[in-house]
Amino acid sequence: MKKYVITTDASAGLSQSFIHENQIKVLDIEVSNQGKKIKVDDPEFKSFYKDIRNGHMFTTAAATPHLIEEHFRKILNQGFDILHLSFSSKLSSTYDHVLNVKEQLLSSYPDYKIIVIDTVSTTIGLRLLVEEAVDMRKQYYSIEENANCIESEKNRIIHQFVLKDLSHLVRGGRLSSTHAFIGNTLNIKPILHLNEQGEIVLFKNERGRKKALKTMLNNLKKHNEVNPISKLYIAHSDADEEAKKLKENIQAILDIESIEITTITPIIGTHIGADALVISYSGIDRKIKTTT
Repeated sequence: MKKYVITTDASAGLSQSFIHENQIKVLDIEVSNQGKKIKVDDPEFKSFYKDIRNGHMFTTAAATPHLIEEHFRKILNQGFDILHLSFSSKLSSTYDHVLNVKEQLLSSYPDYKIIVIDTVSTTIGLRLLVEEAVDMRKQYYSIEENANCIESEKNRIIHQFVLKDLSHLVRGGRLSSTHAFIGNTLNIKPILHLNEQGEIVLFKNERGRKKALKTMLNNLKKHNEVNPISKLYIAHSDADEEAKKLKENIQAILDIESIEITTITPIIGTHIGADALVISYSGIDRKIKTTT
């Protein structure tokens, strides 16, 4: 079986140790402030979220075709095929850029395979899929077998999140201004999720953050009843104490083998702001609503 490299982009928030141990190649997504690319050395991104709270405006830029081609050509020249797990195409143009580069490269490398998957996921959901792909490669799944499994699994990756301020999503074109106005003005806290197409959509409205988090927990419990969850990620944007409390609340009602807390990178934090809480796990198909 020909060896292959798993690639993804920086929105997955993979740890450096995991990247190095598993030889993952990661496409960079730039974060800028007033046109100047920022570099964040703090793994908890405290200074970034402090700037967000102080009203600083950041933007992100998808991986460029030139960068993608450079990364992919280097892998192909080393004799490896490529399995690329991409950030949702509804949230970033990186996926389209990767597809275009793939078509260009295959004409020069006809004996190689480049498989590109729109994971319809982001942040810790994408991270779960990358980890699954790595596990299957360790079990000697071929690139096609691995890709087929990821395609089957991706719409079972659930993302639920509650934000403090919806204006960041509006500014990035990822949520309507009407939803944001109602939420921010009336203390309505929408529980958002990614649908089958990888779009950010409303799951349910609740009055107040506490009730929204309770509803998120109830939904998690119902998913677990149908499809027992073994691994769950909690991601936060500089809301570590709330994330720890959320973990305690989950452990009080469910016996999940692995619950890991991680900080949302500036790539995603730019669009959701500070004090967001996200949970992601493999649950029921995204089409099924389990709240009442």
